[in-house]
Amino acid sequence: VDPRGDKHRPLVIEKDKRLKPATEDIRRLGWRPDWIFSSDSQRTKDTVLAIKSYNPDLPGNSHTVFSSTMYLPSLDALLTEIATLCETHKPNLPLLIGHNPSFSELVMYLTGEVVHLKKGAAALLEIDEKNWTDALYAKGSWTFCELFSAKSNF
Repeated sequence: VDPRGDKHRPLVIEKDKRLKPATEDIRRLGWRPDWIFSSDSQRTKDTVLAIKSYNPDLPGNSHTVFSSTMYLPSLDALLTEIATLCETHKPNLPLLIGHNPSFSELVMYLTGEVVHLKKGAAALLEIDEKNWTDALYAKGSWTFCELFSAKSNF
């Protein structure tokens, strides 16, 4: 156990290798994120590296921000941080990587649907809004498109 706490716990190497099928879903969906906004925990950093290694041509590979605020925040803090990152970096299609319960709460807030993201899960959401701040505070107006998970690969 790392004496610095859970935030510094790395992704298990075997699981890292098993992320490949899950990251292929990004290609299957035709999803081309241009920015990656991630928690700064070691596991999420490892996940970002795996996504980049399995999808080397993603535009977001050269645009990544690791945020300490995205590590286990309240829903309000998470919304504020994402709004700030979007206002600062102006993404067209961001990929967000973080932790529960915050991310499950975020999906429920945005879509109005009860969703529990398990370890290694991802939710694809859409909204017809160009302003990210407006979009993030448009409670219940996002469309829940798909849920996919690397967990079945573990």
